[in-house]
This record gives sequence, C-alpha cells and structure tokens, in this order.
Amino acid sequence: MNRTDFERFLEPKEPKIVGRDWQSEPIYEGDEYVETEYGYVLFDEITDYLRSNQLVKVAGMEDF
Repeated sequence: MNRTDFERFLEPKEPKIVGRDWQSEPIYEGDEYVETEYGYVLFDEITDYLRSNQLVKVAGMEDF
C-alpha cells in the first residue's frame, strides 16, 4: 500500500541530531547543554558527569 503525500505530511518528523555529548550520546536540536573540557554535557546529565569526573564529598564526612 502506497502512502499519500498527505499521510507523509502527518507523520512526525525525525528529531535533528546536532552533535554528540561526552558519552557519545546524541544531542538533539533544542537540547540544553554545557561545554566542558571533556565535551558537551546535557543539562539532565550534569550530576552523572560530575560524579564520574570529580571527587564528590559529603559535608561532615570527609577526612581532614
């Protein structure tokens, strides 16, 4: 069965990939991200990025 032009028009468009983040995951048009020395980091992934690249300490629990 052939699709008509109208049926193709109604289909959602594929999101446009504009780059890759620090884990090689796609960054889509409209995503918020930060540029770091290791690459781009999506706003939603900031915590994961910090935990994997920085020493995270808990106040009152670190050795002095």
